[in-house]
Amino acid sequence: MFATKSNDLSAATEVLEWSASEAIGHIRSGSITAERYASELLKQYRQTRILNAVSWIDENRVLEQARSVDAAPAGDKCWGPWQGFQSSSRTTSIQ
Repeated sequence: MFATKSNDLSAATEVLEWSASEAIGHIRSGSITAERYASELLKQYRQTRILNAVSWIDENRVLEQARSVDAAPAGDKCWGPWQGFQSSSRTTSIQ
């Protein structure tokens, strides 16, 4: 699904449109690796950093966790539905 260079742009756009549940389904089915998915999200984060929607992301840690998901043996992939997804919150104070 994501193997050819001619499809890279459309594949990246498609990945960004997935809900978290859809992404997990694709990762579980093997149509994309967790590392590739995380890389596409990080690429989008870098391109939109000027919006200041997220103050900081440890990109190395994100990719490290994605690789650990990919490296786990198939029999060990009995995680909850949100395994590997981190949540973030942002507090804005107006004075």
